Amino acid sequence: MIERYRELILTKTPLVNKCVCQYQPWYKKFKKNKEVTCRIKTIEKALGKKMTRKRIINFFSKNADAITNFLAVMIWGHESDLNGRRDTRGPWKVAQMTFDLAYLGPLLDQTKERIKNGDIKEAYRSFKVSK
Repeated sequence: MIERYRELILTKTPLVNKCVCQYQPWYKKFKKNKEVTCRIKTIEKALGKKMTRKRIINFFSKNADAITNFLAVMIWGHESDLNGRRDTRGPWKVAQMTFDLAYLGPLLDQTKERIKNGDIKEAYRSFKVSK
């Protein structure tokens, strides 16, 4: 099956392919959470409406805040490429993950350390965000 799409796959350049971001649904979902909306504004200002993986990587190198970085990746992951359809459940799913920022920050830092140490399985297993 993959052979059918081989030529298309080979034309993709993951670091520069653009994602089109619609921030309004994110602002709407988080309108009662000022801490998250401030972070979304930071992301929008830095990455704009058409973001690439390369721009996200650069954003990470300038931003030490794990929660803002996490939100940037989640927004990017739920939006769409230039020809695609966005995942409209994204803001809802991310709201479930960010309901307790005091818990999420240390969890992200712990997960990052486990990944750095090569313990991917444990990083995945311990990354549980629940109410």
